[in-house]
Amino acid sequence: MQTQACDYLVVSQPIALAVEANDRVKGPGGRMSARLFRLSAALVAVIHVAPASGRVHAQRSAPAQAPRVDANAAAAAHEKPAEPDNRSVLQLGERLARGDITLSVQDVVSSAVRTLPEVRAAESRRAAAAAGASAASIDLYPRVGLSASYRRLSTVESTPFPRNPLLVEEQVARQAAGVPPPPDAFDLRFPQSDHHYGSRAELSYPLTAAIFRTLPSVAALDELSAAERWNYEVARRDAALRGHRAYYEYLRARAQVAIAEATLQDARRRRAEIEAQIAAGVLGRAPLLTVESQLGRASMDLESSRARVESARAELAYVMGRTLPPTIATTETLARPAAKIDQNSAALVAQGLRQRPELHYLRHLVGSREQEDRAAAAGGIPSLSLVAGADLERPSPRSFPQEDRFGTAWDVGVLLEWSPNDLIAAGHRGDQTQAQATLARVDLERMSKEIRLEITRAITDLQAFSKMLSAAQQNLTVSEDNYETHMLLFRAGQIPSRDVQDAENELRLARLDMINAAIDVRLADAHLRYAVGDTL
Repeated sequence: MQTQACDYLVVSQPIALAVEANDRVKGPGGRMSARLFRLSAALVAVIHVAPASGRVHAQRSAPAQAPRVDANAAAAAHEKPAEPDNRSVLQLGERLARGDITLSVQDVVSSAVRTLPEVRAAESRRAAAAAGASAASIDLYPRVGLSASYRRLSTVESTPFPRNPLLVEEQVARQAAGVPPPPDAFDLRFPQSDHHYGSRAELSYPLTAAIFRTLPSVAALDELSAAERWNYEVARRDAALRGHRAYYEYLRARAQVAIAEATLQDARRRRAEIEAQIAAGVLGRAPLLTVESQLGRASMDLESSRARVESARAELAYVMGRTLPPTIATTETLARPAAKIDQNSAALVAQGLRQRPELHYLRHLVGSREQEDRAAAAGGIPSLSLVAGADLERPSPRSFPQEDRFGTAWDVGVLLEWSPNDLIAAGHRGDQTQAQATLARVDLERMSKEIRLEITRAITDLQAFSKMLSAAQQNLTVSEDNYETHMLLFRAGQIPSRDVQDAENELRLARLDMINAAIDVRLADAHLRYAVGDTL
């Protein structure tokens, strides 16, 4: 009778667990799932009663005598455990949707393109280039100059002229002989003004400079302005990609915290079951020490994951240019299927070479450098200018003798200037601009090759991460089943706790692989759209 009672006690445990699992998943009129049916069959198969001796055989040796089991302790040992909160890991959208504020990836991107310093700096360079092009175009028009002046003049010492010009030689001879002239001999004098007031209006046009230097310079600045407009677009796209990365890295960190919390909860649940089995006299204390060590590692992983969340939140706050609350809800669901590539690699490369703003920027920069080279080469050409002016002065400038009144005058002329210094300097500037133009062409060629390589890598990464996500999802399902099977076998006393620990570690790694693959797929999709020049 004692042996039969022991047989009933050992064999009935796995059967009761299988029936209990069936009750958890069976609805009204439902049937046991295939997985739990195989599990219950396996549990019954691993324990059988030898008919000859009536002893119980299992994967581990049974005790020689049935232990004295306290009824309350046994009930506690086999009490129905709480369901693991795997739903919060498999469907992280529900957990990640809880927070102080809700952000989508487009919310982050729109804030990044407005607030990041790199974008504002590019916008300032764009405005400065446009203003410089407008200012340079003014030199194509005739120059109008206006001036006004006042001068205090020194006193003019003048010799009086005789009234009768025929007596000049006679009077000079008298002066040479020391004979004083008669009092009325030299009484003819011209008025002199000690104050000069003047104003001038001048119209000039540098003919050769406008044709050979100003026109290429204006064209160079127009090209540079267009280049800076594309560079501003480059900065906006870089900010958008950084926003994607910041958002998804925060999502990854939040998901890792959820996984660490689930792992810690599973370890605590298993510790409670082991403690109950120890109290029932089924297990020794060695499994408890193992699970305590696992709890310590799970706690460390949780704290490390929380630190990564804070770091990711700080990056997200910087990208958005605002202060964020401790918890941020996200609208992203990790259950979204992996992105698919609709075009072949050659078409995507051609699209990237057409649309990437970096290439447009460098093409306009090459044009700007070439125009600068033309302007520098014309620096040694003689300068021919047309000049016309009008003066209003007091005393009158075009009257004799001078009259202390305002008078007008005008002039028209041609000015030709040339300096050998300008010729030498133009040669050196030409060498500089030619080198800059060559550098811009090399950068354009290099960027074209890098974009081809970037698109190829982005396509490969997206394809690889999509396959990894599919494999990770399948592996997670298998790991979940494996963990549940090991837990039922452990509760039935058929496997040691270290086997459960191995299954739990595999489940934790499978969860992390699924999260990382899901995030990597989304980042790879954003990077591919960035690489081919699509809107992020």
